[in-house]
Amino acid sequence: MYIKSFAAAVVLACASSGAHANLLVNPGFESGLTGWQTTGNVELRTAVSEPDPYEGVNYIFGLNTPSFSVRQDIDVLTSGFSADAVDSGTLEVLFGGWQAGYQTQTDEGQITVSMLDAQLAELGHLSLESIYSNSTWVEQSGVTPLLEGTRYLRYSFVGTRHSGSNTDAYLDAAYLEVRAVPEPETYALMLAGLALTVVAGSAERRRVDRFSVPTGCHERAGGENRTCLLALVFSPTASTCERGAIRQDLGRRTSQGTASALRSMNWGTPTTL
Repeated sequence: MYIKSFAAAVVLACASSGAHANLLVNPGFESGLTGWQTTGNVELRTAVSEPDPYEGVNYIFGLNTPSFSVRQDIDVLTSGFSADAVDSGTLEVLFGGWQAGYQTQTDEGQITVSMLDAQLAELGHLSLESIYSNSTWVEQSGVTPLLEGTRYLRYSFVGTRHSGSNTDAYLDAAYLEVRAVPEPETYALMLAGLALTVVAGSAERRRVDRFSVPTGCHERAGGENRTCLLALVFSPTASTCERGAIRQDLGRRTSQGTASALRSMNWGTPTTL
């Protein structure tokens, strides 16, 4: 598919800017369970297991248990962010990790981030989709605004068994980042039809975060086409070169009215227009 070769070209041609700091301690379990609070019988699997770790030599699962959990509580104010910055509404939380399962078993794992006040009372949370996979690593990733009053972030992963003796919900390469909310760039798109799903934003490399629809869509005469103003939100980790290449490709597609091409771009979170 064209978009795959285009994405590869961006990777090869552009030097990506530095990533934001992962606030989690021991996110890949290379130091065992150091830094993590656990419930249930949480154990490590190694590079001799199926599947191999996503990275490093370890990942976690539940041994002879119907469920398990791991979590970390992160003090935001000791992680380089002031109370004024946290309460300003200009920060957001990026979180996720790589999940897998064992062959065709349907044991599920779910990642959640919770925002807690100074007394550890919950202000709000966001849970990612609970998934299982056939011995294949899948990245689960989400973004949520950092709520006013947040002083701690709780990252948690819960595994639930549906068959067998172990809870084969695997987690590796977990991450939790706080960053500035990206500024949107708007594009006028001529799109055919009234029920288009555009997929935009790179979950894997996080160069483009998402599309939003700040001003809605205006139907043209006859109802066959419409003009939509979309906000293209770049990740702070996207380099100038990457942004330019993505803009150029997006402009080429939209100027040609290639709605089907937009639908197949596979750059992240789907937004129904």
